[in-house]
Amino acid sequence: MCIRDSPSGPPLAVWTVLEEAETVDLETLARRSGLGPSEVAMAVTTLELGGYIARVPGVGVRRA
Repeated sequence: MCIRDSPSGPPLAVWTVLEEAETVDLETLARRSGLGPSEVAMAVTTLELGGYIARVPGVGVRRA
């Protein structure tokens, strides 16, 4: 991965609070990051499309 492809802004805030081996829901990510629900949803979508995280059905997201 090159530097220019690294997450920034809200996606970086979400990436930073998501621990290596954990799966968390979006509410937890919002609480930890201090972002609003819509910002977290946008950040998660951005990170998912970039291949940084994966959704876990019924649970939340985890690092890919």
